[in-house]
Amino acid sequence: YCLRESDDVARSLLKKNQMETEEGLKLWFKYNKKLLDLLKEVPGPLIEFKNKSTVHSHFQKACHQLGIDFNSELLSHFYLHNDEAKKKERVETPPEHKQLYREITKSASRGAC
Repeated sequence: YCLRESDDVARSLLKKNQMETEEGLKLWFKYNKKLLDLLKEVPGPLIEFKNKSTVHSHFQKACHQLGIDFNSELLSHFYLHNDEAKKKERVETPPEHKQLYREITKSASRGAC
């Protein structure tokens, strides 16, 4: 499983799809409520995009386990794009999103990469 913060997802959807920030936040919440339910049924490792110090090695490990090539340039491109977007567009993370994020990381911690 992969998890991004809701403000990052909303900024990305605004840039790529011209989706209003509020709609992007609602979409993040909807999908991640389903992720939490799924994690309770099918526990598994979780890669958090906000942890730049570990995400590279976690993706590399996951790709190895899946038998696919890992391309570090794609991950570097993602972070470059994400960091630039944060400078341009300020998005406030709703408290219920922070709570859901914590619940997801807590549920997945048993099998974290």
